[in-house]
Amino acid sequence: MKIFYVVNFIVTTMFILSGCSNVQSSVDKDFSLEKSREMNQIGHEYSERSLHINALDAYEAAIKFDPSNAYAWYNKGHALDNLGEYKKALHAYEKAIKLSGQNKEIINRSLTSKCNTLMKLKWYTSALRTCNEALDIDPSSVESNYNKAVVLYLMNKKTESLSVHKTVTSLDSNYLNSWLSLATLYEEFDDESGAYEAYRKVSELDPLNSKAWYYQVVYLFEKNKLKESIPPIDNFVKLRPGSFEGWFIRGLVFHKLKQKQEALFSLEKAYSISNRNHNLIELLGSYYLEMEAFEKAWKLADDTIQLYPENHTILSIKYHYHLKNDEHEKAQQIMNKINLIESRQANK
Repeated sequence: MKIFYVVNFIVTTMFILSGCSNVQSSVDKDFSLEKSREMNQIGHEYSERSLHINALDAYEAAIKFDPSNAYAWYNKGHALDNLGEYKKALHAYEKAIKLSGQNKEIINRSLTSKCNTLMKLKWYTSALRTCNEALDIDPSSVESNYNKAVVLYLMNKKTESLSVHKTVTSLDSNYLNSWLSLATLYEEFDDESGAYEAYRKVSELDPLNSKAWYYQVVYLFEKNKLKESIPPIDNFVKLRPGSFEGWFIRGLVFHKLKQKQEALFSLEKAYSISNRNHNLIELLGSYYLEMEAFEKAWKLADDTIQLYPENHTILSIKYHYHLKNDEHEKAQQIMNKINLIESRQANK
């Protein structure tokens, strides 16, 4: 009888201890999962501050606590990519996909990031295949479509790239990167109106993009749509106040519109940046002569005569200046030079 009670006691005790062990195991597992999530969040915070080495350490700690944490593996891939460890990043993304448990969000994010990494390695065929895998999961993914368009461009499949970029802008009309790419592609295809419309959208989305404003100005100027070109040129020179081209074309716009004050202001700004454009010198010189601003005209001619010794406008300025100051002999010498140049040009 005693033996029975002893055995019963031992069995009962083992059962209780086994239960305690299971409870402890469950507690340990919950603790590990919680710590894994915590370290993953810490890694994310480091990533946002571009502290990629610290982020990587945190993600690796998260994986040690829970090796099946697909998000930690994905984030580890991102950190490795930022550190230039591209092949290791690819391995991490593959691991995230395997551990995803058919979680479409993590699979798609991993495939998208994998595509970016493959592009950095210049493995374009693999990158395109990866983009297509992502699009099989989510055909309306803006980022996956954009990546595919970029890969196609890098593979010199520009017509296909153009088509996919159009798909991107149809999915998200405010996706700036695709509008920039479309503008570039239209330029390469010599489609001026297409590039103009794309750059218009770029300047709407990114008003600080000076190239977008300048392209619009040139396009409108060449189409003789002068009034329409004023807002973009004003935006351009505001962003690029030191641009010779910007002030010069602004001067030409207002010159054609016969708004002489604005034209003169812009031409003088352009001249203050560079005096090495003979078209500018001729136009500005003609303004000075028309205004009888002889002192300004003389300085213009004096500054540029060495650069353009046979420029008709510069010589005319010097002629009128000498004539105004009763220096008839010097004026005649200049006139003789003008006649000689004109005669030589006529005989060509």
